[in-house]
Amino acid sequence: MIGLFIGTVKSYNPQEGTARIGLTSRTRVGDRLQILGPRTNLEVEVRELHTRRGLQASAASKGHQVVISPPAEVLEGDHVYRLVGLSLQENISCNGS
Repeated sequence: MIGLFIGTVKSYNPQEGTARIGLTSRTRVGDRLQILGPRTNLEVEVRELHTRRGLQASAASKGHQVVISPPAEVLEGDHVYRLVGLSLQENISCNGS
């Protein structure tokens, strides 16, 4: 799997178990994300995606802020990556062979 950087954690609400993510690229329900930081390393499947105003969304793009529910605490500034699997053929094509 390859992780494509899609944003950073802007805040975490421990009472609700939710994290607000500022996006630099798109994400959608069903994506697998990896959240990495000095004390954070976890994967989460996006099962629900909410806008900052609490509205449910199926996808969001660069410049938006979304709220997700990670399985554990994350920290402000943690990096968020969308995990993408490449087949052998796609890997060969990406390497210019």
